[in-house]
Amino acid sequence: MIRYVLFDFDGTLVDSKDAVVIAFNRIAEKYHFKTIKPEELDYINSLSMLDRFLYLKVPLYRLPFLRKEMLAIYQEQIMDVPLIPGMAALLDTLRTSGLKVGILSSNDPVIIKGIMELNGIAPPDDIYCSGKLFGKDRVFRKFLREQKLHSDEVLYICDEQRDITACDKAGIKPVWVSWGFEGAGVIQGDAALSMAHTPDELLAVIQQRC
Repeated sequence: MIRYVLFDFDGTLVDSKDAVVIAFNRIAEKYHFKTIKPEELDYINSLSMLDRFLYLKVPLYRLPFLRKEMLAIYQEQIMDVPLIPGMAALLDTLRTSGLKVGILSSNDPVIIKGIMELNGIAPPDDIYCSGKLFGKDRVFRKFLREQKLHSDEVLYICDEQRDITACDKAGIKPVWVSWGFEGAGVIQGDAALSMAHTPDELLAVIQQRC
């Protein structure tokens, strides 16, 4: 039985695409990468994260060094980062039902808390953050140890293939939402992979697992 619902943050709980594009384009201009044009967004969302960086001419070895700078620019945009419509009510429903709710993200805890406060949302029970774009499976294992949970007691709500891959490594069941950063063509999972296209569908999926 599910006891804990973990959420990815960017693209899953909040619509941060504009903030991410602004931050990336400022970095791109500084380091001479390819900038993102509005008319390219649909195409870029159809690519995996690695293919996105290749398309945008970002050397993969530089990613760890760019993260801090990207987050600093992102933080300047937090006033303009809204929750996905319907997600506030979903979080309230989960908490009322007795489930614990947390966030596991590649973003920064200060940014996450700031955006939630600006949107009038109570902070989650726990916030876990990975300092790397890849490797969330290690953070999942830390979360399971600290919370004294078995992997089959947790659902992770996410929007990217890297999240699903990390879930598979940690034995946690993912639920993919279609309104985030990666389109359905990127997502690879077994036939049992749960998907949701609206917050109402997501709530139904979670309730079926509880």
